[in-house]
Amino acid sequence: ACAEAGVDYMEVGYKASQRLFSRDQAGPWKFCTEEDLRRVIGEKRPTPKLAVMADAERTDYHTDILPKAQSVLDMIRVATYIHQIPAALDMVKDAHDKGYETTLNLMSVSTVRERELDEALEMLCESETMAIYLVDRFGAF
Repeated sequence: ACAEAGVDYMEVGYKASQRLFSRDQAGPWKFCTEEDLRRVIGEKRPTPKLAVMADAERTDYHTDILPKAQSVLDMIRVATYIHQIPAALDMVKDAHDKGYETTLNLMSVSTVRERELDEALEMLCESETMAIYLVDRFGAF
């Protein structure tokens, strides 16, 4: 369960780099700019809380993720592969320091050696993230 029991979250899209992806091809929800979010949902409502996914090494998080006080978003969900853990930890810290709740998705865990996974989980548990999700799309879980 996310952060607070009884609190609903809705993921509305991604915070992807506009340097890496075409807005014309990907559409606005690949980027979730504050202008697009406010155009559709208006000003912040108390529930549900709003989240976006941000991929490690594919997000210009220093500039594209505004301080929480300037955003309608509540949570940043960072997706990462094992080799991107340092970048993901930087993203989690940045989002946390900006006032967001954070979670982390560790992707393709069935392809990771157990020792690497244990080391990664130790690092992640010491981070500011509120929850860690182990994700595997290869059917190992």
